[in-house]
Amino acid sequence: MSFKIKISTEKNYTFVSLWGEIVSEDATKVSKKLTKLSKKDIETIVIDLNGISYIDSYGLGIFVYFWKLFGDLGINFLFLKPDGFMRDLLENSRLTEVFSFIDDLEDL
Repeated sequence: MSFKIKISTEKNYTFVSLWGEIVSEDATKVSKKLTKLSKKDIETIVIDLNGISYIDSYGLGIFVYFWKLFGDLGINFLFLKPDGFMRDLLENSRLTEVFSFIDDLEDL
């Protein structure tokens, strides 16, 4: 499955949907997109990982880096609560204790 990223802006948040596998090359694409978002006047960014079938440690590291960066910039960096593989991976890596999650976009 090829990697895809879609970014949409609503009135009070920016939504980033990801599909496929995030390995080093694709993590670099995610990093570039998130870097662009860090330079905009955004209050909240929501990441949807439910379409991700695999992510390597470099990909996870990108999210840890941006969690710190956005926090320093005063931007809320949230994840839409993932299912399956991503939920298990985030729980096993204890990132569920670091990142903030919402159940659905209605929670914003």
